[in-house]
Order: sequence, then structure tokens, then C-alpha cells
Amino acid sequence: MYLPDNFPAFGRELVASGRYEAEELALIRRHILPGDAILEIGAGFGVTTLSLASRASSVLALEPDPRMFAALIKNTATRKNVTTAMLAVSTSPDDVILHLNAEPWNSSMHATPEHGEIVTFFPTRAIPLARLLEGEGPTALVMDCEGMEAQLIVPGLPWGDCRTLIIEEHPFYADPAAWHRTLETEGFREVDRAGNALGGTASVSVWRKG
Repeated sequence: MYLPDNFPAFGRELVASGRYEAEELALIRRHILPGDAILEIGAGFGVTTLSLASRASSVLALEPDPRMFAALIKNTATRKNVTTAMLAVSTSPDDVILHLNAEPWNSSMHATPEHGEIVTFFPTRAIPLARLLEGEGPTALVMDCEGMEAQLIVPGLPWGDCRTLIIEEHPFYADPAAWHRTLETEGFREVDRAGNALGGTASVSVWRKG
């Protein structure tokens, strides 16, 4: 498994021990089906991408942090059903500023004390979620976008054939109640959830439509 050069030692230990993204990986094993076409937002260096690729027919993995993306390309190079792109997902087609964190997994379009040291500001290409849903036609969405879920999940998104959502929630950015209500209004219901075994505030929820 390739990791970004500046990946901290404790993060490397988590990866080596299988505890990195363990909750999300367990949910993927339970809810992603053979034949699923996956849209993954915030793929990181590819831990969840590889798990998705072993189950689904195709994965479009998006990651805006150039350090993470370089590792993602290496880790998925032999997976013929994975397509990668260095893109952020936003509410508009305008490019965005990514706050690159000293800890690569904490890079975000938010700049808050919770995310520690910001090392630089990185302009990156962005694409609206609605355009991705319409153009790619995924059957499942996997999202870990460091708090942007509250801005991306809005009424009226063209969900189409997308029936399963696996979303990492970051309540220190925004109360998830609003986008939970949006999903319920759109016909989704929460069917599974996992907390953070490492003691953080993030959790992962699974939503199913129909």
C-alpha cells in the first residue's frame, strides 16, 4: 500500500494494523453489491477504493488532495474497474480552494482549528454533485469529504439509479439533521451506522432508497 510521503507515523500504524477506515470498510462489505457502479467522493489514497473495486463492477474515485491522489493512482494502477480523477465536488462548477493540512487525511475546503495546521492553500478543479449523478449514473455513492456533506446533499439532486449511500459524517462542521431530513424527503432511509472506533466525532451512516 502506497502512502503519501508525509503520512504521519501513527497513521501508517493504523493502515498496517487494518484499523484505518475500519468502520467504513465493514459497511462497504455489508452493503455494496456485485454490479454496483460506485461514485466515490474523497477517495484518499485508496483504502476504501480497493475494497469497493473488489465488490463493485466499476468505481469512479475522486480525490482533490494532490498528495493523496498520487498514492491513489499507484494503489489502483492494476484495478481495471477503477477510474480516478483529481477533482473536488462542490455545489457549483467554479474551482475551489482546498486547505491542505499537515495531516493529509484532514485536508478540506474548510479551515477550522479542529483540522490542525494548514500548510498551504491549493486551487483545484471542482465539479457539481448534480452533474456527476446525471453524467455517471452511479448505483451507489460513497462520500468522505470532511464536512462538505452538509453543503452537497441538498433538495432536488438527480439521484436516478443511485440507491445506496455510505456517508462519513462530520458533525463539528454542521448539524447533520438538515441533510438527514433532505434524504428522507427524497425517499432514503438510514439502514446502518458505525461510530468511530478511534474516539473521534465522525461516524458513518448508510442510506437506502426504496
